[in-house]
Amino acid sequence: MSINSFALADTTKVQIIKASEIKSGMTGYGLTVFEGYEPQRFEALVKGPDQMIIGFPQTPVAVVKLSGGPENYQIKHVGVASGMSGSPIYVNTENGIKLLGALAYGWRFNKDPVTIIQLAETMYKGAESALNVDSQVSPQSFSDKFPQPIFFSGPFSGSLDQAFLSSLTQKDLPFNIHNLAGFSNGAIKGVINEADSVSVKLKPGSAINVFLVTGDIELFANGTVTMVEGSDFWGFGHSFLGSGPTNLPVTVNRIITTVSNYSSSFKYPEGGGYFVGTIEQDRFWGIKGTIGKQADMIPLRFTLRNGDQKREINCAVVNVTTPTIPLIASITNYTL
Repeated sequence: MSINSFALADTTKVQIIKASEIKSGMTGYGLTVFEGYEPQRFEALVKGPDQMIIGFPQTPVAVVKLSGGPENYQIKHVGVASGMSGSPIYVNTENGIKLLGALAYGWRFNKDPVTIIQLAETMYKGAESALNVDSQVSPQSFSDKFPQPIFFSGPFSGSLDQAFLSSLTQKDLPFNIHNLAGFSNGAIKGVINEADSVSVKLKPGSAINVFLVTGDIELFANGTVTMVEGSDFWGFGHSFLGSGPTNLPVTVNRIITTVSNYSSSFKYPEGGGYFVGTIEQDRFWGIKGTIGKQADMIPLRFTLRNGDQKREINCAVVNVTTPTIPLIASITNYTL
């Protein structure tokens, strides 16, 4: 696995609004990819009270109601979809447009698209201080982290897919992976088109896949980039694995479509994609990565057998202590 040379970033400098400056009634917009590669706009309205505090450590957040959206993906129909986590929300101020933060928390079965915003100020300061912090408690209060859409593609099919996914739920895996069988969708593994390298760049609103397994078997979560500064980027607005210092490969990839769902709509991404960097921090405020850095992966090769048939499987598993051992056990111990 190598980092693609196209991995350039849109580093347009955007001012960040301070928590003390946020007021009810502020208007603005958000960016996310509903289909394809390019982020599209939707509208945002800051609701009261002027400032809210959740979690431990205490964290200021903003409550925002969404509207608008592209013609084929109106927010009033789609709602707040899984995979939108990290979508940047901007607000109009007397001093111009400023970045409010990342779409991060909410409720399932919402009849209105209301969401909780992790402030960009928290994400930026958190990344600076996290070097001296081993762990932090994720905010838990009136809201829930949107279920991270976990996608799987591999050499199995039909009921065998479900058996493999069910085996993962029985392992001591971190965060929302215990929901994997309920929320996963068989990923369509895309064919990388080098022509896309001209126009695809990592920028606020870009859709990213964060991988746990790559190769013949793929296991990854989908989310959104919040901000980019130089070779650094932030996303999700909440934790992924909650592992603190980490080492996870990231791709920019195409969103096939966004699926509207009564429980929780979700983005449907292709697997594969352009590897652009590595996630190095996974904290309560979100994830932070470095563009162009190669992730350290554990190569894995084994044989799947079914009667007289067999297939060689080549993949790589993330070199992160918490999920690696149960992931390897799930993959290599699976029998047809």
